[in-house]
Amino acid sequence: GDQAEGDFLPSVPLIFVGHSRGAKLSIKTAAAMKKAGRKVPCMVLFDPVDATQWESESVLPTLAKLGVPTAIVGAGADEGGCAPRGADYEAFYQTLEDSATPRMLAEVGRAGHMQFLDARKAMMLDPCTVGAVDDSSLRELALSVTTTWVSSLSPTVVARFPADEQEAVVREQARLSKQRFYGKVAGRATSANVMELLEGEDWGMEVAWSS
Repeated sequence: GDQAEGDFLPSVPLIFVGHSRGAKLSIKTAAAMKKAGRKVPCMVLFDPVDATQWESESVLPTLAKLGVPTAIVGAGADEGGCAPRGADYEAFYQTLEDSATPRMLAEVGRAGHMQFLDARKAMMLDPCTVGAVDDSSLRELALSVTTTWVSSLSPTVVARFPADEQEAVVREQARLSKQRFYGKVAGRATSANVMELLEGEDWGMEVAWSS
């Protein structure tokens, strides 16, 4: 109840991250939270899916009015199977572009829709077009886009945490900086250099960047 009304940790900005139709839910929830007076500095969407035959209502008009800076990681191998043409990541990015919302797109042409899952190989059958990139490489990209985008647009969010939680974040950043890109760039990303940082990394697969 209280969380739904926007009363949970009211001083902490809300950041929404969603995959597939979870991205659609993220947009709806972000709009509701902004209406409730909460700050939503940014969103990250992984291969988002809009209206389908199972859920015909489009969230694109809401996205166009939302005004929340949004990063998208799109998977190009699906061929409309799980992300129908006109309801896929390209439609979301076009909506952001048309509404002049700050945005960034990382398009992985050979990635599959379900490759963002932590344990995709545990599925007996992948219902979507199977991608041709390494699962772990795509997840590394997704995590890096998330942390870099968020830290560039909401750099003070950690400062709002209790002292012991701030210390835990600093320790985790120090650990990650030795082995992960998204640890190395912690604290360095700004709205001016975010795409430059990401473009300069070798992801082990072809990534097309747009902003």
